Amino acid sequence: MHRSGTSALSGSFREAGLYMGAVLDQGFDLNPKGLQEPSVLVYMHENLLEANGGAWHEPPATITWKPLHKSVRDLFIESRQNKGIWGFKEPRSLLVAKDWIEVLPSWTAVGIFRNPCEVALSIQGRNGFDLEKGFRIWNTYNNHLLELHQHHGVPIMEFVADPEQMQRDIARLIRYAGLTPPETPAFFDAAIPRNIGKEPELTMPADVAHTFAALREAAQAK
Repeated sequence: MHRSGTSALSGSFREAGLYMGAVLDQGFDLNPKGLQEPSVLVYMHENLLEANGGAWHEPPATITWKPLHKSVRDLFIESRQNKGIWGFKEPRSLLVAKDWIEVLPSWTAVGIFRNPCEVALSIQGRNGFDLEKGFRIWNTYNNHLLELHQHHGVPIMEFVADPEQMQRDIARLIRYAGLTPPETPAFFDAAIPRNIGKEPELTMPADVAHTFAALREAAQAK
């Protein structure tokens, strides 16, 4: 899910040797170390959502791929052949994960989630969406993440304020993917997260609280 520590996680994987190719790694105010996303997939996925009557913040109920979208996906995969362990991060891919899985003979994924109150506040500050919409977006994406964990055993971690816990969990996921965490990791920066600790000020909807509790339980099943 957007605003959930995905950049910190993917940048740490890149630091550990995951081949990601050219990514958006220019820093800016809301993300000082860059998004760590391949622009081609950002544009393709968003166009795919728009072609189905939605957007990243209005996920369509059903998503049908057109030939152009499949071609971009397949060319992206082809360009990564013989690159060793490769991967990508792009939050919209949660909505269409099955369409990636079906064309990958071998794949591994990891996931990260964040307190929905913090995410809703972050999206409100960045996009101006009301908190209700922020919670709704969070729940849609994270239910897809929960399904990946339940159906495919994808390990997940929570984005938290404790930097030592973050480093331990990031290292755990890096090892799961067959990579070796660096002895002195430098990408993750505990000073970057915002809206940390503001969750007591908000009450999340019941369905969101249910998803959040399920994710936390899944993250503890290491």
